[in-house]
Amino acid sequence: MKKVVVFILSILSTFSAYAQNSSADSMTIQSVIDACIAMREAVADNDSAAIKQSSIALKKTGATS
Repeated sequence: MKKVVVFILSILSTFSAYAQNSSADSMTIQSVIDACIAMREAVADNDSAAIKQSSIALKKTGATS
């Protein structure tokens, strides 16, 4: 019984360590957030050129709804 508990705990700790190392998606979401903030500011300023530029930046990120 002890061997089973130790085995399960070692597997859980291995998965936990692996999950911490495989976080590469934070940079891709950050570019989407930056493009959305730029678009929000462009709309608030009523700047059509900045809206177009931020729209292009958002399309380059590959974000879809």
